[in-house]
Amino acid sequence: MDILLILYSILLASILCTPFLYIRFNGKILTTRNSELKSTLDSERKMLLENLKDLKTEMDTGKIQVSEFSELSEDIIANLKTLDEKIKSVKAATPSLPVVGTCSKCNFYTPIVGAKFCAMCGSSLSG
Repeated sequence: MDILLILYSILLASILCTPFLYIRFNGKILTTRNSELKSTLDSERKMLLENLKDLKTEMDTGKIQVSEFSELSEDIIANLKTLDEKIKSVKAATPSLPVVGTCSKCNFYTPIVGAKFCAMCGSSLSG
């Protein structure tokens, strides 16, 4: 009787752990080096846009002249153009995740291959 209890406990533990292990080991496929690079480039782009906005604000308040603004903004705009080209090349190199199912009730996208039910509300994805 103790052997059956041990076997059933192991079976129950494996059934409970399987979904978590699936997401853990297949989740590494979802986060790639290119996505990390893209997020870094996006944050640099946001920083440059904020700098450009600050320069425009300083010009509007009269702290700097229009000529100074044009000189400083040329460098920022050139950096933005090169960052945009890098972002486009990273996007082209990064394969998009396949959207396997869309829930008809809550419009939740499920990127898990083979998913039959919505992760948000539990309804069937086939219908």
